[in-house]
Amino acid sequence: MNVLSKSWGRLLKAWAIYGVRPLQIRQITRAIEHVHGPTDVPYDTDELVVICLVRDGELYVNSFMQHYAQLGVKHIVLLDNGSTDQTVSLAQQYTNVTILQCRLPFKRYKMALRHYLIRRFGQQGRWLLYVDIDELFDYPHSDVVSLPRFLGYLRQGGYTAVIAYMLDMFADQPLTAVTSHIDDDLKACYRYYDISDIVRMDYHFPRNQLPTQEIKTYLGGIRRTLFDPQTNIRFILIKHPLFLLDGRVKPLFVDEHFVRDAQIADVTAVLFHYKFLADFAARTVRAIQEENYHTHSEDYKKYHRILQHSPDLTIKQPTSRQFERIEELIDNQFLYVSAAYQQWAKGT
Repeated sequence: MNVLSKSWGRLLKAWAIYGVRPLQIRQITRAIEHVHGPTDVPYDTDELVVICLVRDGELYVNSFMQHYAQLGVKHIVLLDNGSTDQTVSLAQQYTNVTILQCRLPFKRYKMALRHYLIRRFGQQGRWLLYVDIDELFDYPHSDVVSLPRFLGYLRQGGYTAVIAYMLDMFADQPLTAVTSHIDDDLKACYRYYDISDIVRMDYHFPRNQLPTQEIKTYLGGIRRTLFDPQTNIRFILIKHPLFLLDGRVKPLFVDEHFVRDAQIADVTAVLFHYKFLADFAARTVRAIQEENYHTHSEDYKKYHRILQHSPDLTIKQPTSRQFERIEELIDNQFLYVSAAYQQWAKGT
């Protein structure tokens, strides 16, 4: 079933702004098929839809769906890009999900496919959360501040985007000893993180307005420690995954991680990032073969060089910590929380 037709004019205009070629528009129109769930998702101003482009994500699907249901999202939209594993069948077991499929090559169509999701399922004046299948979003004091209240706080403050920092999560075993199964609870299996090698730089993304210069851009982290310790410029850890479609914000500007023309919130969030599963080495090889990612998968080539010499690499270092609760990320200054947000959250 083609789900693009009634949004054609709006999508055509949006794609022209972001430089996606008209030929890609026509090809995507013909190629996207509806697999499961509603084709239209109405939601209120302080509700949230999650959108995700995925391929071969069976090890992540259950944790992904359960985490976002617990967080309180209204609906999840998955666009499957040619999975050959159980990704689609696992996701179909959940009621709050729409599944689309498109087999056009990721390398050429990745930006157009992601913009399709935004323009098809985003509504004017509503929030969207764009994440990858291996990312679990969370925000400070989510244990006492519900998602609708959090979104209401952002809206009341005039904020239109939230910065989130990727936090790589890993086990305390060598990679060769890690086992992964589709029914794993990722948050329980991968409890360690390391922020000792994070490089903090001033935030200079054009045309976004910061509430304070205390909010920084993060790079590096445990991947820099293990895979490229000689440089400060690899492994960007900052994203703008949560944004409000207010008519001014331009999502996925430059690439899939950023927005433009946004009022950045006075509280930052975390994307728990589960890259180091049992299939890490295999995914690294495939990324190199396909060269689907930034700068021809250069980061993955760095991973591969180290893994060739140390296949039993242990990610956990003496500086690593076991994660307990999100407030520790405030205490160790990984996350920024304004005094206003802190006081508001305590009063809920």
